[in-house]
Amino acid sequence: MSYQCPSCNQIFTAQQALCEDWRNPEKSFGCPHCGKFYKKDLRSNLRQSICVGIMAGGIATPTAMLIGRSLFNGDNLSLFYGVAIWFSCVAMLVIGDWRNRA
Repeated sequence: MSYQCPSCNQIFTAQQALCEDWRNPEKSFGCPHCGKFYKKDLRSNLRQSICVGIMAGGIATPTAMLIGRSLFNGDNLSLFYGVAIWFSCVAMLVIGDWRNRA
């Protein structure tokens, strides 16, 4: 993943970033070009990854199985439920990603 320094517009990777003290969040991620340090927010990425994992493994997969079974059996009500759950999962992921970018 590449980062762009807001001060000097230099593009760098996490491997190229400056790190004076990995225990101090204020001195663990800096621009290698201008030397300015930034706080790197790891919790938002972790939270988003956990949400995507829960959606994919816990909700989207059984929903896909429900949709497939209802298509095979011709059960329109179960198909409607499956599609509604699937669209709500997609909407939650899109809204969550939109909120993280804002």
